[in-house]
Amino acid sequence: MEGGEDEMKGTRGNLVKLALVILTAGVFVAVQELPALAATTDVTVGPSNTRTYSPQSPHINKGDTVHWIWATGTHTVTSNDNGATFDSGAPQSGGTFDHVFNDVGLFKYHCLVHGLGMSGEIIVGKLLSVSKSGNGVGHVTSDTGGINCPGTCQAAYDSSTTVSGAVSGTGTTVMIPMSSDTNETATFKLKYRPDGLIKLASASSFHGNNVYNTSGAGQTVSASVLPGHSRSFLVQEQNDGTLSDSFKLKGPGSSPRVVVHYFAGTMNITSAVVAGSYSTGSISPGASKTYKIVLKARSSAPKSTFGDLLTATSTGGGEKDAVLARHAIT
Repeated sequence: MEGGEDEMKGTRGNLVKLALVILTAGVFVAVQELPALAATTDVTVGPSNTRTYSPQSPHINKGDTVHWIWATGTHTVTSNDNGATFDSGAPQSGGTFDHVFNDVGLFKYHCLVHGLGMSGEIIVGKLLSVSKSGNGVGHVTSDTGGINCPGTCQAAYDSSTTVSGAVSGTGTTVMIPMSSDTNETATFKLKYRPDGLIKLASASSFHGNNVYNTSGAGQTVSASVLPGHSRSFLVQEQNDGTLSDSFKLKGPGSSPRVVVHYFAGTMNITSAVVAGSYSTGSISPGASKTYKIVLKARSSAPKSTFGDLLTATSTGGGEKDAVLARHAIT
Protein backbone atom coordinates (compact mmCIF):
# COMPACT_ATOMS: atom_id res chain seq x y z
CA MET A 1 0.00 0.00 0.00
CA GLU A 2 1.44 3.35 -0.93
CA GLY A 3 1.82 5.96 1.77
CA GLY A 4 0.67 9.54 1.34
CA GLU A 5 0.97 12.87 3.06
CA ASP A 6 -1.89 15.22 3.94
CA GLU A 7 -1.37 18.91 4.42
CA MET A 8 -3.67 21.35 6.17
CA LYS A 9 -3.34 25.10 6.00
CA GLY A 10 -3.98 26.85 9.35
CA THR A 11 -5.88 30.14 9.52
CA ARG A 12 -2.62 32.05 9.59
CA GLY A 13 -1.14 30.17 6.66
CA ASN A 14 1.00 27.84 8.81
CA LEU A 15 1.54 24.38 7.36
CA VAL A 16 0.65 21.58 9.76
CA LYS A 17 1.89 18.08 8.86
CA LEU A 18 -0.39 15.34 10.06
CA ALA A 19 0.95 12.12 11.55
CA LEU A 20 0.74 9.25 9.13
CA VAL A 21 1.15 5.52 9.48
CA ILE A 22 2.78 3.94 6.45
CA LEU A 23 2.62 0.23 5.74
CA THR A 24 5.57 -0.94 3.61
CA ALA A 25 6.33 -4.67 3.21
CA GLY A 26 4.51 -5.41 6.45
CA VAL A 27 6.45 -2.81 8.52
CA PHE A 28 4.64 0.12 10.22
CA VAL A 29 6.58 3.37 10.17
CA ALA A 30 5.29 6.30 12.29
CA VAL A 31 5.88 9.79 10.94
CA GLN A 32 6.27 12.35 13.75
CA GLU A 33 3.64 15.11 13.95
CA LEU A 34 5.16 18.58 13.61
CA PRO A 35 3.58 21.49 15.50
CA ALA A 36 2.36 24.57 13.66
CA LEU A 37 4.99 27.24 13.28
CA ALA A 38 4.39 30.18 15.64
CA ALA A 39 3.89 33.58 14.07
CA THR A 40 4.63 37.14 15.16
CA THR A 41 2.15 40.00 14.91
CA ASP A 42 3.34 43.62 14.99
CA VAL A 43 1.39 46.27 16.92
CA THR A 44 2.34 49.94 16.67
CA VAL A 45 2.23 51.95 19.89
CA GLY A 46 1.09 55.57 19.45
CA PRO A 47 1.08 55.79 15.64
CA SER A 48 1.02 59.34 14.21
CA ASN A 49 0.95 60.94 17.68
CA THR A 50 -2.31 59.22 18.58
CA ARG A 51 -3.15 57.51 21.86
CA THR A 52 -3.91 54.22 20.17
CA TYR A 53 -2.49 50.80 19.43
CA SER A 54 -2.65 49.67 15.80
CA PRO A 55 -4.15 47.23 15.14
CA GLN A 56 -6.27 47.60 18.25
CA SER A 57 -7.59 44.02 18.43
CA PRO A 58 -5.34 41.63 16.48
CA HIS A 59 -6.45 38.01 16.22
CA ILE A 60 -3.70 35.45 16.76
CA ASN A 61 -3.21 31.74 17.51
CA LYS A 62 -2.06 30.17 20.75
CA GLY A 63 1.73 30.18 20.87
CA ASP A 64 2.08 33.29 18.70
CA THR A 65 4.05 36.38 19.70
CA VAL A 66 2.89 40.00 19.70
CA HIS A 67 5.66 42.48 18.98
CA TRP A 68 4.84 46.05 20.11
CA ILE A 69 6.81 48.85 18.41
CA TRP A 70 6.84 52.36 19.89
CA ALA A 71 6.25 55.07 17.28
CA THR A 72 5.45 58.38 19.01
CA GLY A 73 4.67 59.53 22.52
CA THR A 74 5.48 58.01 25.90
CA HIS A 75 3.44 54.89 26.66
CA THR A 76 3.32 51.46 28.26
CA VAL A 77 1.80 48.12 27.32
CA THR A 78 0.19 46.86 30.53
CA SER A 79 -2.40 44.09 30.86
CA ASN A 80 -5.60 45.07 32.67
CA ASP A 81 -4.86 42.70 35.56
CA ASN A 82 -2.37 45.28 36.88
CA GLY A 83 0.30 43.94 34.57
CA ALA A 84 0.24 40.39 35.94
CA THR A 85 -0.07 38.82 32.48
CA PHE A 86 2.29 41.16 30.63
CA ASP A 87 3.87 44.56 31.21
CA SER A 88 6.39 46.52 29.20
CA GLY A 89 7.66 48.21 32.38
CA ALA A 90 8.31 51.90 32.90
CA PRO A 91 6.82 54.36 30.39
CA GLN A 92 9.01 54.65 27.31
CA SER A 93 9.08 56.67 24.10
CA GLY A 94 10.87 54.16 21.92
CA GLY A 95 11.90 50.57 21.59
CA THR A 96 9.90 47.33 21.45
CA PHE A 97 8.24 44.78 23.69
CA ASP A 98 7.38 41.12 23.01
CA HIS A 99 5.02 38.68 24.69
CA VAL A 100 4.22 35.07 23.77
CA PHE A 101 0.56 34.09 24.29
CA ASN A 102 0.45 30.44 25.34
CA ASP A 103 -3.22 30.46 26.40
CA VAL A 104 -6.43 31.19 24.53
CA GLY A 105 -8.53 34.11 25.70
CA LEU A 106 -9.19 37.83 25.38
CA PHE A 107 -6.29 39.82 26.78
CA LYS A 108 -7.10 43.49 27.36
CA TYR A 109 -4.39 46.02 28.04
CA HIS A 110 -3.82 49.76 28.30
CA CYS A 111 -1.25 52.51 28.74
CA LEU A 112 -0.41 53.43 32.34
CA VAL A 113 0.28 57.01 31.27
CA HIS A 114 -3.08 57.58 29.57
CA GLY A 115 -5.30 55.05 31.33
CA LEU A 116 -8.15 53.14 29.72
CA GLY A 117 -8.54 55.92 27.14
CA MET A 118 -5.63 54.24 25.36
CA SER A 119 -6.42 50.54 25.29
CA GLY A 120 -6.13 47.45 23.14
CA GLU A 121 -6.96 43.78 23.11
CA ILE A 122 -5.30 40.60 21.91
CA ILE A 123 -7.67 37.84 20.77
CA VAL A 124 -6.03 34.42 21.07
CA GLY A 125 -7.96 31.50 19.54
CA LYS A 126 -11.42 31.38 17.97
CA LEU A 127 -13.80 34.15 19.01
CA LEU A 128 -17.38 33.47 20.14
CA SER A 129 -19.62 36.56 20.10
CA VAL A 130 -23.11 36.37 21.61
CA SER A 131 -25.86 38.94 21.03
CA LYS A 132 -29.46 39.24 22.18
CA SER A 133 -32.62 40.22 20.35
CA GLY A 134 -36.34 40.34 21.03
CA ASN A 135 -38.53 42.15 23.54
CA GLY A 136 -37.93 39.80 26.46
CA VAL A 137 -35.34 39.57 29.21
CA GLY A 138 -32.86 36.73 29.58
CA HIS A 139 -29.20 35.78 29.56
CA VAL A 140 -26.84 33.32 27.92
CA THR A 141 -24.13 31.45 29.81
CA SER A 142 -21.44 29.01 28.69
CA ASP A 143 -20.12 25.93 30.45
CA THR A 144 -16.58 27.20 29.96
CA GLY A 145 -14.83 30.37 28.88
CA GLY A 146 -16.83 32.95 30.78
CA ILE A 147 -19.79 33.84 28.53
CA ASN A 148 -22.43 35.49 30.73
CA CYS A 149 -24.40 37.79 28.45
CA PRO A 150 -25.46 40.53 28.99
CA GLY A 151 -22.22 41.53 30.63
CA THR A 152 -19.57 39.31 29.11
CA CYS A 153 -20.68 38.51 25.57
CA GLN A 154 -17.37 37.50 24.00
CA ALA A 155 -14.83 34.78 24.77
CA ALA A 156 -12.05 33.00 22.89
CA TYR A 157 -11.56 29.24 22.68
CA ASP A 158 -9.21 26.64 21.31
CA SER A 159 -10.33 25.43 17.87
CA SER A 160 -10.94 21.92 19.25
CA THR A 161 -13.45 23.15 21.85
CA THR A 162 -17.22 22.69 21.67
CA VAL A 163 -19.01 25.24 23.85
CA SER A 164 -22.29 24.42 25.56
CA GLY A 165 -24.42 27.56 25.76
CA ALA A 166 -27.49 27.71 28.03
CA VAL A 167 -30.32 30.13 27.20
CA SER A 168 -32.26 31.18 30.31
CA GLY A 169 -36.01 30.77 30.45
CA THR A 170 -36.16 28.52 27.40
CA GLY A 171 -34.60 25.27 28.58
CA THR A 172 -32.46 25.45 25.45
CA THR A 173 -28.83 24.35 25.30
CA VAL A 174 -26.83 25.06 22.15
CA MET A 175 -23.67 23.13 21.25
CA ILE A 176 -21.23 25.39 19.37
CA PRO A 177 -18.11 23.89 17.70
CA MET A 178 -15.37 26.52 17.80
CA SER A 179 -13.52 25.49 14.64
CA SER A 180 -13.89 29.10 13.46
CA ASP A 181 -14.97 32.49 14.77
CA THR A 182 -18.67 32.28 15.53
CA ASN A 183 -21.53 34.74 16.08
CA GLU A 184 -24.62 33.52 17.94
CA THR A 185 -27.88 35.38 18.59
CA ALA A 186 -30.33 34.47 21.36
CA THR A 187 -33.88 35.75 20.89
CA PHE A 188 -36.00 36.39 23.97
CA LYS A 189 -39.70 37.11 23.54
CA LEU A 190 -42.26 37.79 26.24
CA LYS A 191 -45.41 35.71 26.35
CA TYR A 192 -47.42 38.93 26.69
CA ARG A 193 -46.28 42.15 25.02
CA PRO A 194 -48.55 44.93 23.71
CA ASP A 195 -46.95 47.27 21.20
CA GLY A 196 -48.69 50.54 20.35
CA LEU A 197 -47.95 52.37 17.09
CA ILE A 198 -49.29 55.78 16.12
CA LYS A 199 -49.57 58.09 13.11
CA LEU A 200 -51.63 60.96 11.79
CA ALA A 201 -54.62 59.59 9.88
CA SER A 202 -53.25 61.26 6.74
CA ALA A 203 -49.71 59.88 7.17
CA SER A 204 -48.35 56.81 5.43
CA SER A 205 -46.38 55.13 8.22
CA PHE A 206 -46.71 54.40 11.92
CA HIS A 207 -44.23 55.33 14.66
CA GLY A 208 -43.25 53.24 17.68
CA ASN A 209 -42.79 49.73 16.31
CA ASN A 210 -40.84 47.64 18.85
CA VAL A 211 -40.69 50.60 21.26
CA TYR A 212 -42.04 49.78 24.72
CA ASN A 213 -42.68 52.33 27.48
CA THR A 214 -45.50 54.08 29.30
CA SER A 215 -44.39 57.65 28.55
CA GLY A 216 -44.86 57.71 24.78
CA ALA A 217 -41.17 58.40 24.22
CA GLY A 218 -40.22 57.34 20.70
CA GLN A 219 -43.89 56.75 19.87
CA THR A 220 -45.29 60.27 19.78
CA VAL A 221 -46.97 62.13 16.90
CA SER A 222 -47.62 65.88 17.05
CA ALA A 223 -50.01 68.04 15.03
CA SER A 224 -51.06 71.69 15.14
CA VAL A 225 -54.67 72.80 14.87
CA LEU A 226 -56.66 76.02 14.91
CA PRO A 227 -59.41 76.59 17.48
CA GLY A 228 -62.65 74.95 16.35
CA HIS A 229 -60.84 72.39 14.19
CA SER A 230 -59.86 68.76 14.73
CA ARG A 231 -57.08 66.32 13.88
CA SER A 232 -57.34 62.55 13.67
CA PHE A 233 -54.72 59.98 14.72
CA LEU A 234 -54.65 56.24 14.08
CA VAL A 235 -53.34 53.87 16.76
CA GLN A 236 -52.38 50.29 15.96
CA GLU A 237 -52.35 47.92 18.94
CA GLN A 238 -50.05 45.04 18.00
CA ASN A 239 -49.45 41.79 19.87
CA ASP A 240 -45.68 41.28 20.07
CA GLY A 241 -46.01 38.42 22.55
CA THR A 242 -45.87 34.72 21.85
CA LEU A 243 -49.45 33.99 23.01
CA SER A 244 -52.84 35.33 22.00
CA ASP A 245 -53.81 38.22 24.24
CA SER A 246 -56.27 41.07 24.66
CA PHE A 247 -55.48 44.61 25.76
CA LYS A 248 -57.36 47.09 27.91
CA LEU A 249 -57.16 50.63 26.51
CA LYS A 250 -57.18 53.75 28.68
CA GLY A 251 -56.84 57.39 27.64
CA PRO A 252 -57.81 60.86 28.87
CA GLY A 253 -61.22 62.38 28.29
CA SER A 254 -62.22 65.84 27.13
CA SER A 255 -60.89 68.99 28.76
CA PRO A 256 -61.91 72.67 28.73
CA ARG A 257 -59.63 73.09 25.71
CA VAL A 258 -60.06 69.85 23.74
CA VAL A 259 -62.89 67.43 22.94
CA VAL A 260 -61.65 63.83 22.79
CA HIS A 261 -63.28 60.90 20.98
CA TYR A 262 -62.08 57.31 20.45
CA PHE A 263 -63.38 55.00 17.73
CA ALA A 264 -63.14 51.31 16.83
CA GLY A 265 -64.14 51.48 13.19
CA THR A 266 -67.29 53.60 13.29
CA MET A 267 -68.15 52.64 16.87
CA ASN A 268 -67.66 55.39 19.44
CA ILE A 269 -65.81 53.75 22.38
CA THR A 270 -64.90 56.97 24.21
CA SER A 271 -66.63 56.24 27.52
CA ALA A 272 -65.06 52.78 27.83
CA VAL A 273 -61.55 54.01 26.94
CA VAL A 274 -61.73 56.88 29.43
CA ALA A 275 -62.88 54.42 32.09
CA GLY A 276 -60.08 52.00 31.17
CA SER A 277 -62.55 49.18 30.60
CA TYR A 278 -62.42 48.87 26.81
CA SER A 279 -60.98 45.54 25.64
CA THR A 280 -59.54 44.96 22.20
CA GLY A 281 -60.68 41.34 22.27
CA SER A 282 -58.28 38.52 21.42
CA ILE A 283 -55.33 39.40 19.17
CA SER A 284 -53.12 36.63 17.80
CA PRO A 285 -49.31 36.89 18.03
CA GLY A 286 -48.07 39.29 15.36
CA ALA A 287 -51.58 40.57 14.60
CA SER A 288 -53.02 44.00 15.42
CA LYS A 289 -56.17 46.10 15.64
CA THR A 290 -56.50 49.76 14.70
CA TYR A 291 -58.29 52.58 16.54
CA LYS A 292 -58.87 56.27 15.90
CA ILE A 293 -58.33 59.25 18.19
CA VAL A 294 -60.10 62.48 17.21
CA LEU A 295 -58.96 65.62 19.02
CA LYS A 296 -60.97 68.82 18.45
CA ALA A 297 -59.82 72.16 19.80
CA ARG A 298 -62.70 74.09 21.30
CA SER A 299 -63.41 77.38 19.56
CA SER A 300 -62.50 79.25 22.73
CA ALA A 301 -59.29 77.33 23.38
CA PRO A 302 -56.19 79.47 23.96
CA LYS A 303 -52.82 78.65 22.46
CA SER A 304 -51.66 75.55 24.30
CA THR A 305 -50.69 71.89 23.95
CA PHE A 306 -52.81 68.89 24.83
CA GLY A 307 -51.33 65.40 25.15
CA ASP A 308 -53.44 62.26 24.74
CA LEU A 309 -51.51 59.31 26.23
CA LEU A 310 -53.28 56.12 25.22
CA THR A 311 -52.09 53.10 27.23
CA ALA A 312 -52.62 49.43 26.35
CA THR A 313 -52.38 46.88 29.18
CA SER A 314 -52.05 43.14 28.57
CA THR A 315 -54.81 41.17 30.28
CA GLY A 316 -52.56 38.11 30.20
CA GLY A 317 -49.48 39.47 31.93
CA GLY A 318 -50.09 43.12 32.83
CA GLU A 319 -47.38 44.52 30.52
CA LYS A 320 -48.08 48.05 29.28
CA ASP A 321 -47.23 50.23 26.31
CA ALA A 322 -48.36 53.77 25.53
CA VAL A 323 -48.49 56.10 22.54
CA LEU A 324 -48.88 59.87 22.67
CA ALA A 325 -50.96 62.09 20.39
CA ARG A 326 -49.83 65.68 20.95
CA HIS A 327 -52.24 68.45 19.91
CA ALA A 328 -50.81 71.98 19.58
CA ILE A 329 -53.51 74.65 19.45
CA THR A 330 -52.20 77.63 17.49
